[in-house]
Amino acid sequence: MGRESTGGFDTAFALKHSRIPSVRKALTVRLLGDRRQVAPEIQKRLVELARYEPNSEVRSQIACSVRRLPGGDAMPIVHELLQHDEDYRPSHSLLLWWAIENKAISDRQTVGRDVSMPATPGAAIIARKIMHRLAQRYASEGTAADLEIAASLLAKRRDNRNANASSPRLWKR
Repeated sequence: MGRESTGGFDTAFALKHSRIPSVRKALTVRLLGDRRQVAPEIQKRLVELARYEPNSEVRSQIACSVRRLPGGDAMPIVHELLQHDEDYRPSHSLLLWWAIENKAISDRQTVGRDVSMPATPGAAIIARKIMHRLAQRYASEGTAADLEIAASLLAKRRDNRNANASSPRLWKR
């Protein structure tokens, strides 16, 4: 039996093992996500890990696990993951979408702020992989407020497309 099944997987264990090789980091992140909540110091460590982790497999596991966390804990981590333009490949950007979509309704304000941010390294992922899906998600809710959010996202996407006309490939779907 492993530490998780015996109750030995705790905050101290996670803090100790979050700075070791990638497989163990990914497993630690996975087990943290399975708990569906994290202590504040673990959340801060996950934000750091999302910001600085060089291994794309670990960042993919973070994207998978963050979906299970409450929105207030998850969205700062997602925000950091969005800054990695090297994760533009379809599989990773869809993992990020999966995490964002899960929080789209319960955490509208935070999600809207994170995907409407000005040009950042993550702008390509947001523009090509996230924003139109998020607009569709809000439109599918059908409420006046959600339709307004969807229209706002699409207008922002159009405005950004016009502002970046010199690089239209960025906005191609």
